Amino acid sequence: MSFNTPILFIIFNRLETASQVFDEVAKIKPKHLYIAADGPRDSKPEEAAKCELVRKTIISKITWDCELKTLFRDSNLGCGLAVSGAINWFFDHVEEGIILEDDCLPDPSFFDFCARMLERYRDNDSIKTISGNNFQNGIKRGDGSYYFSNFADIWGWACWKRTWLQYDFKLKAWPAFRDKKLNKLLHNDRQQIDFWTNTLNSVHAGKIDTWDYQMLFTVWNNNGIAIHPNVNLISNIGFNSEATHTTNISDKLNNQPRSSYIEDVIPSKIKVNTKADDYNFYQVHTERASYKEQFKSFTKQTLKTLFPPVIISVLKKLKKPVIHEEHGWFGNYNTWEEAESQCSGYDNNVILQKVKSAILKVKSGEAKYERDSVLFNEIEYSPGLLNAFELSIENNQLHVTDFGGSLGSTYFQNRSLFPDTLNLKWSVVEQKHFVECGQKEIAEKHLSFYHTIGEALQHQKNQVLLLSSVLPYFKEPYELISTLLKYRFKYIIIDRTAFIEGETERITKQVVPSFIYKASYPAWFFNEKKFIAAFNKDYDLINSFDSGFDPKEPLEDQVISYRKGFYLKLKE
Repeated sequence: MSFNTPILFIIFNRLETASQVFDEVAKIKPKHLYIAADGPRDSKPEEAAKCELVRKTIISKITWDCELKTLFRDSNLGCGLAVSGAINWFFDHVEEGIILEDDCLPDPSFFDFCARMLERYRDNDSIKTISGNNFQNGIKRGDGSYYFSNFADIWGWACWKRTWLQYDFKLKAWPAFRDKKLNKLLHNDRQQIDFWTNTLNSVHAGKIDTWDYQMLFTVWNNNGIAIHPNVNLISNIGFNSEATHTTNISDKLNNQPRSSYIEDVIPSKIKVNTKADDYNFYQVHTERASYKEQFKSFTKQTLKTLFPPVIISVLKKLKKPVIHEEHGWFGNYNTWEEAESQCSGYDNNVILQKVKSAILKVKSGEAKYERDSVLFNEIEYSPGLLNAFELSIENNQLHVTDFGGSLGSTYFQNRSLFPDTLNLKWSVVEQKHFVECGQKEIAEKHLSFYHTIGEALQHQKNQVLLLSSVLPYFKEPYELISTLLKYRFKYIIIDRTAFIEGETERITKQVVPSFIYKASYPAWFFNEKKFIAAFNKDYDLINSFDSGFDPKEPLEDQVISYRKGFYLKLKE
């Protein structure tokens, strides 16, 4: 028996996940099937073959009679235009349907759930979308088998043409909505307001290539409601380095378990469940806070329901409100000491143990890559950094002094690319407890750990000085640069260093995502011109490069920050 609700399946270049998801689609044999694919990127010559293989494989899996339409693009439009364009095309042909991307693995009951909801709320214009996602960790919301939300989650979803016609890709209505309606919609929750203001400002300015935040805003801007099941029907299996956004395999939303939608119980009221939405926000859109951490940012009324009056009276006496702080960079401090007084610091054993655990997994081959203690199953390379290493090799020799190099993250990231015949020496200069750990548990043939640059240079030449994401974390970075220049390294490679647009520099408080580790510390954002001038007397700038991992993004006050790298050579 075939399934009558039209389905749009969106694919790209990932054969494994696309095949796995489409196998679930094939089980229900949809009568109306639409398949869309973005074209390969010009910057990745090998991608054309991957895209073609995915297309041919998926088509070959269609073994039942159906109305099939395809939209296979020759050139790459990018995530935002490709997906939204595919949905435009879909709703040019149908009045309602299910949208499924190639990494969203559905439970078989997902399709019937969507079909039921599409039919049940077809004529209720307040209902805008139907999601297969549930991020409530087993908490049942309301008295039905599904609940109502302001969040239009889209890892497997459905809607009507009437909804999509309201879609606002360029967010033209966002500024007015932000200024007049956002606070009320988010019940004056400062954490949520700040997050969505920063995020949607960036989308509106064209700094984020996406389509899904616009879908969320479409629901908000049209006083809409989204439906969510009380069990999770979708597992995102696409968290890896090939993904556009979901690259962190350690993310708690990676491959979440699915359940079946069995009993269909209609809620007694169509009303947004704000408690569920608050919980959803802190599960999905912040640093994956635990439930204990989440209630710190709940409203005063919610606190009253969670604590007895005696605890509330204590909370009221606190000088600072109990809030949950978003990770990122905050403030514009006059002095380093002022920022430091607001920070917990980072020189502690918890961070060391997190980094050590991750590095040991990389060293043993259990994981491919580590950055800031977060593990990835594929290595992210920086072309600019690799080019600098290649240019620095002389007489088959590369001696790197990695100042502030943690437990060798950059070494392990790139070690497989260095030929076995290369005379490679890599010395990490770090804090005492990192050095002791590195010498005891991490060091290997080419990798050593030292307390000072002078100590390192007793064992290797002053060929390359690597400064990767380290200078912003020193109180007096320009004094440090002056000291480093005295060692007369032939080459200096600077990577993942923070800058700010404009003439000024800034001291901020950086808050690390708590799912990585709890820490905060002062951090500089440099003026690029002033920064490079500090090297100009002794070094020539050979080239500069984007750090790759860190796109431009606005700070709290919408001033743009960015990460950049430089390759310098000692003047002759």
